[in-house]
Amino acid sequence: MNSNKIGNYIIKKREEMGLSSKMLAKILNTNNRLISKWESGKSIPDNLAINSLATVFNTTTENILNGED
Repeated sequence: MNSNKIGNYIIKKREEMGLSSKMLAKILNTNNRLISKWESGKSIPDNLAINSLATVFNTTTENILNGED
């Protein structure tokens, strides 16, 4: 798992949906600092967050973890 690839994928999908990081944080019931850590590659979302991101982005957990479609 490459945290930078995962972070870049989250940014790409979030921007494709026209969401700010603040909006995504609200949807996921978390805070913007955590989204920022994911997107910068400083941390990786936990399993629950990965599942939630997959639902929001209409993709698979595998795509998120691989950092590509």
